[in-house]
Amino acid sequence: YQGVGGMIALIADRTVGNTLEQMGPFLVSTWLHALLVEGGATRAAMMGWIYIISRIIYPAFFYIGHPYLQISTVPGYLTVFIQMGLIANATFE
Repeated sequence: YQGVGGMIALIADRTVGNTLEQMGPFLVSTWLHALLVEGGATRAAMMGWIYIISRIIYPAFFYIGHPYLQISTVPGYLTVFIQMGLIANATFE
């Protein structure tokens, strides 16, 4: 990345890469949460907005670096984990 695009190219590459890596778990957990958890559609929508905001701010915090990058990544991961926990709870009730 040093010769072609430098830091901007690296930020763009990692933003797209991280978004694609997390897209599967996010979409599966959001849809299952909306469909299987009572009242889950509203909560899944709220979690979706949190996830989208975390993706929007990712490039800026990637540029700043660690540990500030976690401000963007952790909320995205938590939305997936929380939704999966609620799905498991609703399934085994």
